[in-house]
Amino acid sequence: MPCCSCSRRSLQAGGDSHTCTAGAFGQFATENSDAGFVLGTGKLLLKVPPTLRFVMDGEMPDYLLAKDLILQIIGEISVSGGTCKAMEFVGSTVESLSMEERMTLCNMVVEVGGKNGVVPADSTTFKYLEDKTSVPYEPVYSDAKAR
Repeated sequence: MPCCSCSRRSLQAGGDSHTCTAGAFGQFATENSDAGFVLGTGKLLLKVPPTLRFVMDGEMPDYLLAKDLILQIIGEISVSGGTCKAMEFVGSTVESLSMEERMTLCNMVVEVGGKNGVVPADSTTFKYLEDKTSVPYEPVYSDAKAR
């Protein structure tokens, strides 16, 4: 599970290419090369990445999993279609996913070159974190320019 001591307005820089999994909690998480720079300098120069917003609505059949959703997206945008982009997952289908399924969506953005994956925090997020951290959690959401 991603570090629950990271505050909502913080950046999580991890030494693993799948640090982007923390996006399931609404965190902006980056990978290896960024983490090395932060450790070496104490700073990070980061250009705000363009956003790909994936709106998924409707009830998922029992035989589909979050992995199926992200594999479909990868098939549609190609393995380089998310290069250096933020990928945001929204809609009623996403809202119905468990935290583990949301982590699966965000975990896979690295497979298309994505900078990070994000699911907006909601009641599912808050309930999941309820007994896992005492750090104040203040939601921040994307702006209207995300596409």
